[in-house]
Amino acid sequence: MRWGSPTVPAIKGMIVKLFLGLIFGVFGLFIAACAVGFYMPATLEVERSTVVSAYEEDIFPYLNDLKQYQSWAALDAKLDGTQILTAGAESGLGQNQAWQDGPKGYEVGSREIMQESAPEFVQLRVTVNGKETTTTHAVFRNPDDSVTVLSKREIPQPGFPYIHRLRGRFMKPQIGKSLETALSRLKSQVEANQ
Repeated sequence: MRWGSPTVPAIKGMIVKLFLGLIFGVFGLFIAACAVGFYMPATLEVERSTVVSAYEEDIFPYLNDLKQYQSWAALDAKLDGTQILTAGAESGLGQNQAWQDGPKGYEVGSREIMQESAPEFVQLRVTVNGKETTTTHAVFRNPDDSVTVLSKREIPQPGFPYIHRLRGRFMKPQIGKSLETALSRLKSQVEANQ
């Protein structure tokens, strides 16, 4: 045996220390993530807007009729080809839709117009695979006679262990991009049909 070479028990001891250090490190990161998540808002809010050259009355039917969403909404782009059943009111408050056998991640869901005020805003409750979100579309007249359409999505974030709130922060840009794309399609649709 040479002087300074580790023995088998010494090697085992180093492996145990390394393993315990790794376990405590992962546990420490988990506790830190929970602590940071605890202080984050319980609802993730994402807001985007676009300016449309139209009147409020030209835009409102696209927001107040769920059947119109198929031509512009981000969710409908993902549900492409899925049969969507519409019930309740012909449009506006009380109109609702449901689907099943949708693509992965969107297998089962529904949406309903919960509130409206023509031609200023429409609020929807959207449920996909048991997870509920609220989307509000508001319409504002600008001084130059154009109209701003504002879409705001509110996604409740689960409580303990609060890590979902951190994950939501990383998803925010993706959700924002989805809203921007939908508003761009809405703008094109409204301006093309004037």
